[in-house]
Amino acid sequence: MALTTLLAPTYVQMLKSLSGWLDKAQAQMPDGQAENLLSARLAPDMFPLSTQVRFACAQAQEGMYRLRGEEFPSS
Repeated sequence: MALTTLLAPTYVQMLKSLSGWLDKAQAQMPDGQAENLLSARLAPDMFPLSTQVRFACAQAQEGMYRLRGEEFPSS
């Protein structure tokens, strides 16, 4: 069995969980305040949440590309 076949469900579950957390957080925000959530930081030296989400998505994509022996697109 290919390693990508084993890891893909893990990445899918991780991203679904992240999506669920974001949905729950958005539901707690007052109307029109969702942008504040995306710019929030847990600590001053951290990237904003929007960047953290982008990193999580890129990590899953890059991992699958590399496991298939393919070059990860730069943009």
